[in-house]
Amino acid sequence: MRWIVGSRVTGCAALLLCAAAHLVWAADTTPPAVSISSHAPNVIVSGKIVVGASASDNVGVQSIQFLLDAAPIGFPDTVAPYNLLWDSHRVADGPHALAARARDAAGNLATATPVTILVDNTPPTAPTGVLITPIDQTTMQVAWNDSAD
Repeated sequence: MRWIVGSRVTGCAALLLCAAAHLVWAADTTPPAVSISSHAPNVIVSGKIVVGASASDNVGVQSIQFLLDAAPIGFPDTVAPYNLLWDSHRVADGPHALAARARDAAGNLATATPVTILVDNTPPTAPTGVLITPIDQTTMQVAWNDSAD
């Protein structure tokens, strides 16, 4: 096979020119798949919790941004497994929507279906009817009535 571009081209050079003429560039338009993997819907949480997400993409996931009530929490996580230590004391008690947004290298975005979590940081009430009975010099028996919560 010979190509002539101002002069005669043969062999490997001709093959490269031929291959270059047939290159087709396709843009990555496939968004990542992402889901919350750490919590089932309507789970009750309190204090510091680990929030986790799983994500995949046909080319590669660049980052995961966790969302609470559609607002970002923490910094984007760029390394799997995608986790965030989150302090639930930063929000009011009650239901909140937890989600994650995945981004791939081409800038495609996908947001996980939100999972409703129920934040309850109310401290438990103290037990009532505490009764301490000495048994001997080093032992005692403690009894109480459970609190309502």
